[in-house]
Amino acid sequence: MMRWMLPLALSGALALTACHKRPEAANTAAPLAAAGNTTAPAPAAPSPTAAAATPGAPFDVSKVPVSTVALGAFPYLSLPTGYEARSAKTLDIARYPVWLGDRVQWIEGKVYDAGITNVSGKDYSEYELQKNIEALVQQAGGVKITESKPSDEAVDAMSDARQTFDDSVAMMGGHIIHTFLIHQKDRDIWVEYISTDAYGAWAVIEAKPFVPTAKLLPSSALKDAIDQTGKAVIHVNFGVDQAAILPESQPQIVEVTKLLRETPPLKLSIEGHTDNSGAAAHNRQLSLARAQSVMAALVQAGVGRDRLVAKGFGADRPVADNADEAGRAQNRRVELARI
Repeated sequence: MMRWMLPLALSGALALTACHKRPEAANTAAPLAAAGNTTAPAPAAPSPTAAAATPGAPFDVSKVPVSTVALGAFPYLSLPTGYEARSAKTLDIARYPVWLGDRVQWIEGKVYDAGITNVSGKDYSEYELQKNIEALVQQAGGVKITESKPSDEAVDAMSDARQTFDDSVAMMGGHIIHTFLIHQKDRDIWVEYISTDAYGAWAVIEAKPFVPTAKLLPSSALKDAIDQTGKAVIHVNFGVDQAAILPESQPQIVEVTKLLRETPPLKLSIEGHTDNSGAAAHNRQLSLARAQSVMAALVQAGVGRDRLVAKGFGADRPVADNADEAGRAQNRRVELARI
């Protein structure tokens, strides 16, 4: 009888590893260290399950118990001995389709995605992996959100993410998805695990509360920039993966309104831009929606609609390298361009 082992040592941090779906795939990324354990502990109690969300209502994270466990460095968890990560990837900012049991909810944040396979000489056990992952999440203070198979409509809704997450999301159709949430005071950590009887995949998605970084530019500075270069970047903050302007950005809208009132001939193209994380079509749609939100706020403030036009370019016009977070942050912007 095979003994299954849980790498459950929490020495101030839970180190996580992931992996790829087929044993023959090359491991192109340096694997995260998996915590080995040669002693099989007593079977862990089932992972606590969060209360089901009201159908159609936003998932209420506040109802999930707050975990105070010190998790260490991202991605926090590790595979059991005998399993390894293949084709692991980490994106500093991306959108991931989390399955809640009755619908898909897109989460924006840092994402770790990988396949899971057995090492040479070890038989793959879907049950063993499931029990290990459940135990790890439980020790981290997390809860199970769902263990269910998504509908065809839900799978279709995830299609934009399949190319980006070709391990976990690509396996979601037709398979049971195990979704967990570790809710901490300063972040929410979602864990999704999918498996067949031969290979598996998982993802860790860390969503942190939005921290505004934009600074107010007065109307005079906006005018100088437009006079000199024909455009100006305005500092407007939005909700994560949303087009709603956050309240702290209202002073910037006031300054743009002031600019237009003080310069009657001026007409502006309001242009939204994103970084290259996620699907291109979604990025263009999101950038347009954000530009339209700015336009609507200006019209509401009294600016004539005939002086404004909204455009969304997604990631098509970067101003910095998308290879690191600093560059991606510069690319996520709203510009005013003189018409």
